[in-house]
Amino acid sequence: MPHVICSSCERLVHQGSCSFSTCRETYMCHKCSFAQRLGLSESALMEINAGSYLSDEHVNIASSMLKEQFGAKFHGLNPPLPVRHNNEIVNELQYPILICGDKDYVQIMHTGNQHWVTCIFQTASPNTAIVPDSLRKTKLSSFLCLQVAMVACSKEESITICRKPCQQQRGSVDCALFAIAQATEFCSTSEIRFIDFDQSKLREHWMSCVRAGKLTRFPAISSRPKKTL
Repeated sequence: MPHVICSSCERLVHQGSCSFSTCRETYMCHKCSFAQRLGLSESALMEINAGSYLSDEHVNIASSMLKEQFGAKFHGLNPPLPVRHNNEIVNELQYPILICGDKDYVQIMHTGNQHWVTCIFQTASPNTAIVPDSLRKTKLSSFLCLQVAMVACSKEESITICRKPCQQQRGSVDCALFAIAQATEFCSTSEIRFIDFDQSKLREHWMSCVRAGKLTRFPAISSRPKKTL
């Protein structure tokens, strides 16, 4: 059988192992066909199943879902895009600025140190960024502070970053799941609460959301009020 070019990634593939796309004369390789059906690449799916650190592909998809579901209610919710930091291109977001007095602003951010957090600006306190950080033992990175300042675009001399008390993750690889869970929780309730998420079920829930194409609140053991530190 003849060889063809995948219409998505332009790999040279064998016609017998390809899937037809919408165009009768166009083929997609099994990797691209898989990603199109599921919404995740095979490598990203392996990250979930292997219990490893989740790449920006997951945050990209989660942000797109949140934008579609809650974009009319909140600003932000943008997927990662390439920007320059310390003369290197990294997969972070060049954020649109905060529009004060309009809507709350929610954004999943990367700290630059293999760690994801959710950042929230509420209209009542536009110069305060609330960051529920699942690894509070680590110091806030200068890159995260830079991103917060980019969003605030404030005329004030300083911006307050409040690391709201929140559940601390076990291990170091589930930060993206906690960030997605925190963003989903706030978008669903408009409340900042201390949530004890069931960490053992976060990956399974994220996978079900990807398959359904819709984000729902992540499994929690309990919720309880906490004072800001």
